[in-house]
Amino acid sequence: MPTINVSTAAYSRVVTQPSHAAARGAASGQSTNITGQAANAFSYVAASGGRGLSYSIYRTFLYFDTTAITGTVSAASVNVLGYSSGGGRRILVPSTAFGGDGQSAIAGSDYSALSFNTNYNNNVNGWNTSSNNVFTLKATALSDMQTDDYFICALIEYDHDFSDSAPATAVSNIFGLDATTSSDIYLDYTLTGGGGGPAGVAEVNGIATADINNWNNTVWGDIDSINGIT
Repeated sequence: MPTINVSTAAYSRVVTQPSHAAARGAASGQSTNITGQAANAFSYVAASGGRGLSYSIYRTFLYFDTTAITGTVSAASVNVLGYSSGGGRRILVPSTAFGGDGQSAIAGSDYSALSFNTNYNNNVNGWNTSSNNVFTLKATALSDMQTDDYFICALIEYDHDFSDSAPATAVSNIFGLDATTSSDIYLDYTLTGGGGGPAGVAEVNGIATADINNWNNTVWGDIDSINGIT
């Protein structure tokens, strides 16, 4: 199965807000790239204070370069190496961060560059803290991957951030991830009919065509034949 390593991982946050609405609905936050282990990559925290709860939200944004995908995507998943967890559920949603096409650096305004109206996967309980976390993608995500030369998504806490549910008591749902290397976060996908390219070729030099993104600097899906085999 072909894979695409993440090009950029980043988070944006707002902290110590006076209300759930102020934290969730903020137009911008403090944003920075994730280049190693992030103990708080995305989260929802409602902390007890002298005058009630204060609210902090982190959101992680991922950009993948999908120019190598030229066929019809039949299945795909986003895979994230976990680091730490404080409980709660998580979900993957569409985003227009990084300039909307991956060509810009993460910005403060990217905190709100995400959609709450849909999602790319079903909400998932739990978080593996030292192994892979798999987000199996829905048809909407598959379509976006094959239509655009980029795939941008946001990892957010499900129970309160995505669901827009203000907690009655203190909450600390925190998720950590490891982005020490680009392969710690990756996208894998399957193309309809295998790896694209000449249908009569099952493998090249022992490599299955489903695992080939390009051959001799040519995108595999753009190759009509190899040694006369179509």
